[in-house]
Amino acid sequence: SYERRDHVYTERPDPAEWEAWRDANLKAEMDQWVKVLEFWIGNGARVDENGNSYQDPNCGTNLVDCTPKTILSFERLHDPATGHDELAKLAAVLEENEGVPIIESQAWTCIYDETIGNEQPGFKNNDHRSGPERDQLGYTLRQLLDFKGEFGKLKTKYSGDANPNTQMIVSFIDDYMVEICMEIIVMSMRF
Repeated sequence: SYERRDHVYTERPDPAEWEAWRDANLKAEMDQWVKVLEFWIGNGARVDENGNSYQDPNCGTNLVDCTPKTILSFERLHDPATGHDELAKLAAVLEENEGVPIIESQAWTCIYDETIGNEQPGFKNNDHRSGPERDQLGYTLRQLLDFKGEFGKLKTKYSGDANPNTQMIVSFIDDYMVEICMEIIVMSMRF
């Protein structure tokens, strides 16, 4: 909320704290990320504890449907070169919903520039945290190879799906794979 804005993006963790959290939670976090991704790609598909697929009971009842209207990338939203287009995708979905007030499209660029793109002194965003630099809070080579394997499985599984939203996710996976492979190369050169 507005009153708590001074407590947002305040500091990055100590590298030792980050590594302990990362090592204890990475597998569960990655598994959950894949479950959420597959839920939306599969229009509400879930898997029970026995590995059986089923449709989430809320899909088609409590929710109108579980079909994504668009797919956004956090990284593309926060990249000044692609952020305005990502914001326009989100706004276009909101415009299609009755009863959702939205500002005029001419103001979207201004809103983006004043929030995500704001570099003014005193304005806090993810880059303005105190503490160690982000590159000190990375992953091990083994973890990067695990990411690469998981993303590779997802790409193989969904590359043939003609749904535009699924293809957008495959495009995001390609972006992640490039970053992961570059990091693996850099780490491999250190050995």
